[in-house]
Amino acid sequence: MDKASLQWMLRRAAGMSAPEIAHRIAESARSGRDRAGFRRRGRPAGLPPDLAGPDASFGLPVEPAAFDRIADRCRTEWRAEVDRIRQEGWHFLGQDWPVVPPDRLWHLDPVTGEEWEADRFCFDIPYRHRTDMGDVKYVWEINRLQLVPVMAALWRAEGREQDRALCLDLLESWLRRNPPWQGINWCSGIEIALRSVNMLAAAGLLGQLPEGLARGLRRSLGAHFAWLRRYPSRFSSANNHRIAELGALYVLGRQVPGLDPGGDIASRALAELGAEALRQIHPDGVGAEQSPSYTAFTLEWLLLVQNLARGQGDSLPPEALDRLAASGRHLRCIMDCRGVVPRIGDDDEGRVFLSGPAREADYPARVLEALSDNLALPGLAPPLRRPHLRQLWLGGEAPSVAPPASPTTAGLSHFDKGGYSVLRAGAGETESLVVMDHGPLGYLSIAAHGHADALSVWWHLGGRPVLVDAGTYLYHSGGAMRNRLRGTAVHNTLTLGGQDQSRIAGPFNWSRKARAERLPSRDGIHARHDGYLRRHGVWHHRRLTQVADGGFALRDWLVPRRAGPLPPLPDAELTFLLHPDLTVERVATGLLLSGAGGALTTVSATLGDQSVPLATGSAPYSPAFGTLRQTVAIRLRRPAAEFAGRGILCRFRPV
Repeated sequence: MDKASLQWMLRRAAGMSAPEIAHRIAESARSGRDRAGFRRRGRPAGLPPDLAGPDASFGLPVEPAAFDRIADRCRTEWRAEVDRIRQEGWHFLGQDWPVVPPDRLWHLDPVTGEEWEADRFCFDIPYRHRTDMGDVKYVWEINRLQLVPVMAALWRAEGREQDRALCLDLLESWLRRNPPWQGINWCSGIEIALRSVNMLAAAGLLGQLPEGLARGLRRSLGAHFAWLRRYPSRFSSANNHRIAELGALYVLGRQVPGLDPGGDIASRALAELGAEALRQIHPDGVGAEQSPSYTAFTLEWLLLVQNLARGQGDSLPPEALDRLAASGRHLRCIMDCRGVVPRIGDDDEGRVFLSGPAREADYPARVLEALSDNLALPGLAPPLRRPHLRQLWLGGEAPSVAPPASPTTAGLSHFDKGGYSVLRAGAGETESLVVMDHGPLGYLSIAAHGHADALSVWWHLGGRPVLVDAGTYLYHSGGAMRNRLRGTAVHNTLTLGGQDQSRIAGPFNWSRKARAERLPSRDGIHARHDGYLRRHGVWHHRRLTQVADGGFALRDWLVPRRAGPLPPLPDAELTFLLHPDLTVERVATGLLLSGAGGALTTVSATLGDQSVPLATGSAPYSPAFGTLRQTVAIRLRRPAAEFAGRGILCRFRPV
């Protein structure tokens, strides 16, 4: 084991409970038995016997009339994506794959051109800390097979045999190059879950399959099912990965004859999914992972299961469905007039189903659309509707009648359990949407996808992002940049001495987590966090209030642990990260921010009745996974003593 892997293991173990450590030991013993079987017989010990022959049909159900309605609106996008793949190759997460034979695709690293291990036992492959390869997410992304159902849908809509042949070639190639438990593509439960449901989606759309392919798919799906049962994500790993695993277990158990003859496994998965929904979605609807995109991903899985369960006479428990509805209300509240929510926390562009290009800037809105239809809650429909292949299995068919422009109301909304407050004003081009964070860092002991952004704010004006999160960029291979983009200094809040509020302990770990809370206030939002209390003996307080014309003001101040003056402190710095489409110029009142359509807002700062100069500089910004660029950050750095008492006031006034 190399040094980086050992350090990672020690950091992870430090955050584990005794029961989790026991679980990890048992899991290691299980993988050891599977490894021994793999080496002796080329067959892991946990692999089930082959299923019955290919005569039994399997796949996700396809309702012909619903498919035709969706295809009428989507086939142009499907055709463009399939033609692009044929001519230019695959594109995921900001990376281009070369045009190569299918057998080379499945282990190819598009960053280096090298190949990941294809023949080793899956748990023997060290992928977390590799410096000789690109991020492992790249090879995993293409192995989700999410564009194969798009190709199958195109064939079903247009009947061109070359499209069907491409689907069959890709599936046969994948099976040939990825025997069970062998190679990089069998390392992760969430990847196995996503691939299995997309295999089923393709099978359902393609209909009758060649006998050899049908037999191979059933055998592989049996291996996917067995893997998910043997290696569940538990304890500190039981986040959205567990939702995906349970969702796939339910879908596989119900849709592949012979996998779950008595139905007990699927029934238990459905019950556990209901319990996980209550854990991973707060009562106020906020996703516990503190990321709207991960909340949408969790909802997409739950809606898929609920839609299929309804057809089987099953259902998620009523309390879980209530929690889904609450999540829809929260997403709708933080959604702007163009159907976009602020990018908060990590976003790795995870989706269950695709319908063309992998990137969907409005992904939460698309899932919310399915939720509003699936649960018969039309008031939660997003401002704009768009057809998508996932509607075939989640519900919803993009009706031509537009929903109301915005069912949300102006004023303040609080989501205290999840830790957000929302200030809305105006509508359309004058709509102002401000979100403030006063919640937990993330979910479970490692808070894997949270950022050190306590008391941060995000601002959309007229459906255009103004104050933004720095983004995600990379996971396992992100190194120092992964840490920087999760750190406090590139979020719209205050830092002391350049230090993070919470202490990073790895790409998905934190060793110390700041705690934030909203305090009573007669107007606006007042919150504080303790991220600097242990090191510097002070609380950071922030108050957000509305000003005329849809603007807002932020007052930041520091309060000592005990009554009296502030202790000696390093300099404090306020940061406001701007969307890269904006330009900044200095004016008499402070700074003027402009977009493509002209001036948007002024920004100014005062200490008492004295103006405080604002500086601008460069900061990293990742608009999408795998992409990194620079943007402008407004910074105000002052002696910490100036943040005593009433502190410093920053005003944002639309023009």
